[in-house]
Amino acid sequence: MRWARLRLPLASKLLAAADKALLAARALQLWDAPDFVHAEARPEFRTVACICKLRPALAQNAAFFAWQALELGGALRCLPGVGGFRAALFAGCYPSGHESDVLLRAELGPAPGESAATARGAKEELCRVAVRSSSALVNRAVAQAMSLLLRNGRILSCKSGQLVERSWLLIEEGRIKAGGQGTPPEAAEVLDLDGRVVLPGLADSHIHVYALGKKLLESVDLSECKSIQEMQERARQFLRERPNLKYLEGLGWDQEAMGRLPTRHDLDAAVGDLPAAFFRRCHHACVLSSAALRVCGITGATSDPEGGKIEREAGEPTGILRESALGDLLEPLKTEDSFEQQKEILLKGLRACVEQGITFVQSNDSKLLGGVERPFEAYAALADEGRLCCRVFLTVQWQDVGQPGAPKAQQAHPSGLLSCDRAKLWTDGGLGASTAAMLEPYADSDSRGMMQMSCEEIDQALELLKKHRFRVEAHAIGDRSATHLVDAFERLMPSAERPVLTHCQFLNKSLVDRMSKAGIIANVQPQFVPSDLAIVKTRVGEDTERFRYSYVWRTLMKAGVHVCGGSDAPVESPSPLIGMADAMDHALHASEQLTLAEALGIYTEGAAFAARAEDRIGGFEPGMEADFVVLSTREELTSHQLRTAEVESVYLRGKLVHQPLPPSSKRPRLGAEGGAGKNGSRPWLRGRCKCCMWSTNRAVERSPT
Repeated sequence: MRWARLRLPLASKLLAAADKALLAARALQLWDAPDFVHAEARPEFRTVACICKLRPALAQNAAFFAWQALELGGALRCLPGVGGFRAALFAGCYPSGHESDVLLRAELGPAPGESAATARGAKEELCRVAVRSSSALVNRAVAQAMSLLLRNGRILSCKSGQLVERSWLLIEEGRIKAGGQGTPPEAAEVLDLDGRVVLPGLADSHIHVYALGKKLLESVDLSECKSIQEMQERARQFLRERPNLKYLEGLGWDQEAMGRLPTRHDLDAAVGDLPAAFFRRCHHACVLSSAALRVCGITGATSDPEGGKIEREAGEPTGILRESALGDLLEPLKTEDSFEQQKEILLKGLRACVEQGITFVQSNDSKLLGGVERPFEAYAALADEGRLCCRVFLTVQWQDVGQPGAPKAQQAHPSGLLSCDRAKLWTDGGLGASTAAMLEPYADSDSRGMMQMSCEEIDQALELLKKHRFRVEAHAIGDRSATHLVDAFERLMPSAERPVLTHCQFLNKSLVDRMSKAGIIANVQPQFVPSDLAIVKTRVGEDTERFRYSYVWRTLMKAGVHVCGGSDAPVESPSPLIGMADAMDHALHASEQLTLAEALGIYTEGAAFAARAEDRIGGFEPGMEADFVVLSTREELTSHQLRTAEVESVYLRGKLVHQPLPPSSKRPRLGAEGGAGKNGSRPWLRGRCKCCMWSTNRAVERSPT
């Protein structure tokens, strides 16, 4: 007789046996496929990485046997979106970051014939048996199960600009419990680092996750093209693999590397009569094919939009558009992705970040900043599904603030992995396109660049953000746009709001001093230096204050300015390790080269400060959440080591979220599909869990490799 067919007497016995252990437990009500929420669990127990780790602490309590009876009878199925009770139970299991400590969902299978009602009643009664013990019992069990010791490593972090090194780190309940040198304490699980370097979870403080995912999934990669011919060949190859495309988008070209600006004729030779738009690496300029110009209605008679430019030759468009001309004029080319597509694009971008050791992003995502209509909803859906593999601090475009469907100020997802309290202003262009707004003309032209917002518009935008209690992040590459923004911040954004000036590429002494006094955060991109090296002297002139105060991260730090680091991906690669190396090497000004501690700091504690999360993430102080990265290197971290080191594993709240598998590796089969009570082995009953090969009667010691 199947356990699922057992009648109420079994339930009575289970209840009687569990009487003492379940004294404080509440009876669980059952609906068709309900969620069982342990409401009394302390909020820090937001996930159990693998249910097998909870078993030993419960095994001596009668409550566990009721739980096991449900599994044996197939009465309970755990459905976190990966299928089957057994797969979830043994393969590691519950939606990351769910607001309850464990999410269980009951699914009552059909029973044949006249006994169906009775069998269903038996299952209901079994489910009412305390699948959970009291709040205290579950909390204690999770705490014991989730203790993890990192030992025998070089565990580095930055504290107030100084490098701190530990050899061991103890994690309990997904948080840092203790750390130090010498003999480590005991723990249920041990991660022997074998001398490897461990860093706190790294940040990307300025990134466009949706645009990054879009580039990886749907666009032809034009980065590092050395000629127009190479750009054309990449486009042809992309089209050969996707012959049914109705529109082609390319990202990443640089006229400095290719020898000249591309034109519509260059695109026509590669794509024929297909509408195509290829964007420069900075996204401040693009080139359209002739078919795309026709679709957009751009002709010799089309006027330049305010804050933008249509390049012309003999009165006709060359195909090159700059700044605001990339906005409304390109609308006819754009197609809206479905909500499910938007989720997958965001997930692709996030996974690319996590692979580089990133555990939190401060991402600019919106209709104008990447092409996603309601980014908070899409991220929240991923969190609901347990697929948010990285913390997201979302920045939306300022025009969306207060609009229907837009996130509210300080809105957060219950998982604690998603929040939004900042909006973005875009005030000038870029250096490569010669559109960054300068106080004096460029050294190689009469232009002073282009402001995208007037001083009055900046003030109006800041007033709107204050009204809706949003913080501000503002794009400023040139010293003129930086000046206008600092003027406005001093009047309208107090230091307590931690206003963020992003890029800060060209400043002057006065601006540095004023940023320090006003509490303005500098959000910098160290990877811009090697990318801009070939053009910066020609563009701005060497005998100028703006050149002497270009990319001056160390000067900002010495002045007391909080500095955080990002990539601006997909403009650059979302790799904090490369960013740290570029900050330490600083190919333009040797005096601005950062130490390892300073470079690590801008991608950890500095980034956490910019996100208003320095009490939770960015380091290894007791009480902080256990986000960390294991690197392949065992050497001292020089810039060379940072460039060559590989990310071996990434942990979020003490849970593994990324570990590359060898190409030949396959995940072990965990039993037949369909969950418990359906054909297949039950590895728990043999005392060993297949998901982590963890014996129920001893602690496990494993290597990160």
